[in-house]
Amino acid sequence: MILEGTTSSGAVVPVQVTGDGKVVALGETGPQGPEGPEGPQGPPGPGSSNWIQDGIDLHPATDAAEVNLDAQLKFANALYHYASIDGPSDGTGSAGRLTFSTTPSGGTTPVERMRITAAGQCLLGKTQVGLANPGMEVWGNGLGLVQMSANQNHTLALQRLGNDGDVVLIDSPSGRAGRISVSGTSTTYGTSSDYRLKENIEPVTNAVVRLQQLKPYRFNFTIAPDKTVDGFLAHEVQEVIPEAVVGKKDEVDDNGDPVYQGIDQSKLVPLLTAALQEALTRIEALEKKVNITPGQ
Repeated sequence: MILEGTTSSGAVVPVQVTGDGKVVALGETGPQGPEGPEGPQGPPGPGSSNWIQDGIDLHPATDAAEVNLDAQLKFANALYHYASIDGPSDGTGSAGRLTFSTTPSGGTTPVERMRITAAGQCLLGKTQVGLANPGMEVWGNGLGLVQMSANQNHTLALQRLGNDGDVVLIDSPSGRAGRISVSGTSTTYGTSSDYRLKENIEPVTNAVVRLQQLKPYRFNFTIAPDKTVDGFLAHEVQEVIPEAVVGKKDEVDDNGDPVYQGIDQSKLVPLLTAALQEALTRIEALEKKVNITPGQ
């Protein structure tokens, strides 16, 4: 690979990396340096014609005392420092990272935009992992985690370009578990329901009795005291339809903070359907009885 740069005199020339890590015109050694015991040639001075002003500048660490300094690839000309890629140590032995920086419009100094950590995480718009740090992080070291956050909260925007179809495919170790699909302006949240995935298929029975055990309420969430909604208490639903609820009642994490339960109200639909069918069957039976014995 051949690198080229523009000297301060405007000439485009091949370049070489000197022993002290500077990039100079190929074949040049720079002006005479200060007199020393052996009278060596010094590095190029700031105004010398072979000092690279436009192109790529390399700044590696040169000795053991500089092991924690950046090894930098800088993109610049005589006026502006456009971007840089740094490869500093993480301060723990051989661990290192890569950081990518660009200079914003009107700015003079590159700002870090992305980094790849020693652990293999890719961070966009942030310099540390964790929800408290706004930005995006992709964990490619076997975890497959994509997380976006702002104001210490998760944020996520997904868009499918082109035809209608899947936006998100959700897999478990045993196969496809679900998907999020779009069609026009509607969204479908689909969980796997193919008959080929099921066995021991039986009708839902005693549905009315089970349905009567559910307790709908009117309430507000503590963070929205002025907004009243309809719903259930997750742990009560869990006693009737366990698959509709995730988490455990009164669960806390290692720090003693609450781990709140969640509910998927769509899981109530099979029981509601079966209970309605049972009720309709009873109504039809009563109607037939009334028709058979007119006047009663």
